[in-house]
Amino acid sequence: PNSPNVVPVGGIHLSSERKPLPEAMKKFLDDAKQGVIYLSLGSVVPENILPQEFFDNFINAFRRLPYRVLWKTERSITQLPGKIFTSKWIPQQDVLAHQNIVLFITHGGLLSQHEAINAGVPVICIPFLGDQPMNA
Repeated sequence: PNSPNVVPVGGIHLSSERKPLPEAMKKFLDDAKQGVIYLSLGSVVPENILPQEFFDNFINAFRRLPYRVLWKTERSITQLPGKIFTSKWIPQQDVLAHQNIVLFITHGGLLSQHEAINAGVPVICIPFLGDQPMNA
């Protein structure tokens, strides 16, 4: 419950101004004929607490799909298929606005949800904690 003088406002952080993507990332997205799946599990849950099997399952699934994958990860993952591009930092609003993004796999944080809705990108949520299960 909110007091009468509180009005919930979502998406106030969203920007309509698009910044240029890093060149290698832009080329990877632009050249994706089938589209790109964007995977980011946020920054709250440290990746080092997740088992290697968690990452291996994603990699094995992505190998079988026709899509390219843009993956925000802190891990150094070796022997990735060429259709997977990893980066420790990704300008999320700008990436979600790219015309070749076909799916966003996210932790389900509220800001990420707002950004995906704003960009009109379908979402698969893998919630971990906090507001994420409710948002999913």
